[in-house]
Amino acid sequence: MGLIAYTNCRVIGLFVFESLVASDVRNSTKEEVMKRAGPKHKYFVVIAGVMSFMVSAMLVLAQRDDIAAGRMAGEQDARANVKGREWLAAGCLFGPLGLAAAYVYEPSPPSTRLLGKSEEYVTAYSEAYKATAQSIQKSKALTGCITGCVTNIVLGGIGLIVAFATVWK
Repeated sequence: MGLIAYTNCRVIGLFVFESLVASDVRNSTKEEVMKRAGPKHKYFVVIAGVMSFMVSAMLVLAQRDDIAAGRMAGEQDARANVKGREWLAAGCLFGPLGLAAAYVYEPSPPSTRLLGKSEEYVTAYSEAYKATAQSIQKSKALTGCITGCVTNIVLGGIGLIVAFATVWK
């Protein structure tokens, strides 16, 4: 990026310099032209350099905005699309198997949301979608697994109490 900015700076500066002294350049030596131009050339080169760096900075900032927009959209869509109740039920009913499924299954983002978007946006969206969706899956499946285990312990304890009460009667 710095080389591009420097090259742009030199090209713009030389263009401005030639336009300032073009009428006097034809029949003069290089030293005479530089003497007549004086510090004007240096100022225009500096201004052209600053403008070139500003354009480069705007391109970088625009790319960052595109990436941030992709991340936000991916996270929002993942929250809307992931069915937390199903992962909670899988963890509750299947215990560790439901939890393992949440860790293994990798959701894929909807391709319709990515049509016509830049490569940076698509990458940021996909990564954010997958990370958020897996986070939701894992947390819901873990909650279901813990709930299922506690429920089984409580119901097993009640079953043992009832069994011992009927035997010792």
